[in-house]
Amino acid sequence: MGEAVEVLPRINLAKRPASGDPDRAPVELTARFTLEPETGELEGQRRGTDLGGLTRLAGQIALLTIAAAAAARLTYDVVAGDLVALRSAVRASHPRYGVLHVAKSDLGILVLHLTRETGA
Repeated sequence: MGEAVEVLPRINLAKRPASGDPDRAPVELTARFTLEPETGELEGQRRGTDLGGLTRLAGQIALLTIAAAAAARLTYDVVAGDLVALRSAVRASHPRYGVLHVAKSDLGILVLHLTRETGA
């Protein structure tokens, strides 16, 4: 089970916007996309042992899990900076996510840590 996604390789150069990588072709495959809740805390101004306030932030962690069989269709390594577009019919807007980190298991499963990109 999963949804249709497209991996779009990009070249990331310092001080230049990312552009498509001509040496690595886009690949469409099926993968599992998840948004996991996350919370973090920001501490307020401290003076000695007095804590002036605490702010809790809520967010989401976006992950894309690619099974070993689907990952085998990739003829290159996915790297930080590449782009992932969700192509599922249930997502009318086809959101795009940038790859922050790639983790590969011993079984060949890829887990991509993503961040939402706007205007891409």
